[in-house]
Amino acid sequence: MPWRYSFDGGPEKDLNCDSTLYALAAMAAFSAEAVTMFPTMNVPSFEPYRGHVLKLWDPELLPDYGPYHYGIGYNQCGGLTINSLGRIP
Repeated sequence: MPWRYSFDGGPEKDLNCDSTLYALAAMAAFSAEAVTMFPTMNVPSFEPYRGHVLKLWDPELLPDYGPYHYGIGYNQCGGLTINSLGRIP
């Protein structure tokens, strides 16, 4: 899929990822940005997310699917997790 993304409100970039799954593409984009600092993401959480934000979309699927926000952080067990922060209106 011809994925596109922006990281922390930066410029749009192409993403080379063969997966058709948004979560796997989000993982590839976070990896491409070499993110090293992660917040704790307790699920469920009533606190606002304060980490890096990834905006991800496939131009061929707009406007029906996406764009979506994703966040990355450690869960309460210490595992790394990528959570959907919701669809962008």
